[in-house]
Amino acid sequence: MDESLKRRLELLLLLVAALEFAACIAIGWRSIIRPAAPVDALTHVHPWDPDKDRLSTVLESVTIRAEREDSYDAWLELARLYLTVGYYPEAAASCRYALALRETFEASYVLGVCLDILGRTAEAVDQFRHAHAQVDPTRGADPSRDHRCWWFIGRNYMREERPDKAIEAWIEGSYWPPTMAMLAYTLLRRGRMEEALAAIEFLKESRPNAYEVFDLSARYWSRLGDPERAAQQRAMADGKQLGFFWHPIRREILKFRTQSLDVK
Repeated sequence: MDESLKRRLELLLLLVAALEFAACIAIGWRSIIRPAAPVDALTHVHPWDPDKDRLSTVLESVTIRAEREDSYDAWLELARLYLTVGYYPEAAASCRYALALRETFEASYVLGVCLDILGRTAEAVDQFRHAHAQVDPTRGADPSRDHRCWWFIGRNYMREERPDKAIEAWIEGSYWPPTMAMLAYTLLRRGRMEEALAAIEFLKESRPNAYEVFDLSARYWSRLGDPERAAQQRAMADGKQLGFFWHPIRREILKFRTQSLDVK
């Protein structure tokens, strides 16, 4: 064999080997920096769910899309769907997969909701703080996004029996009715009456006909030793509707469900 030809073949083999080695490194690095995708494709929906047929169809469609496209949008959509139908660990796994592809507020926030539901309080606090850091008010971001993060942070501190940390978080995210309501109840329990009254007055202006406003006022006057005024506030609460203060999680899941059922 011609010596120059032999040399070219050797170089070609070295090049092929180098390319194979580089491909192995790339695949290995990808597996390190990206979490594992959810193992099971879950499409079962509770038989009592009124949207079970539509949700099952959408679940199957989005699962196939996520596996085929391996895109941020598809994995985040699958995470929302899993969250909607109660597959919370799988929703968290899908969210982490989406975040490995692209860091966004929305994916960080959805992951926080999953961790909150799973009772992983410390992780949920860290995740919502991370989501909060991604809100950019200079770009016209919806301020309620920031407030929602602080509501969840405070809620998880309360679950850890750390009310002072919860109060700090809710003060950071104040001027959003669900946060102010939680803040007012906690301040009342801690005996911080002036601050509690300020929160109650804010709620009276923003949600004047909500049941919780009158309940808070009744508790306030009761703590001050004025049972007459407390009774008046309780009487005024009759017939009032709940202000939906306590269910941002339910509201988020309903929103995700609506979005998911709109998937074509």
